Amino acid sequence: MPSKKQPLKPSDIALCRARPCQRIAEAVQVYNVSRNRIYNLMRRGEIKFKKVGSVTLLNTKSLEKVFVDDE
Repeated sequence: MPSKKQPLKPSDIALCRARPCQRIAEAVQVYNVSRNRIYNLMRRGEIKFKKVGSVTLLNTKSLEKVFVDDE
């Protein structure tokens, strides 16, 4: 039986937001958005990212600009 991912605790969310980069799976949980939305924003150039091997790292400042500064 596959295990479900545990939701991030508030302390984990704070740590993710304090780092300069986040993985896609972390950003999905921290900002409560779908992977598809993240990929669309990456394609449109609204979220800065870097590929390191097979891992995609998202720039936390650009995530904050899109998802937090909107409000």
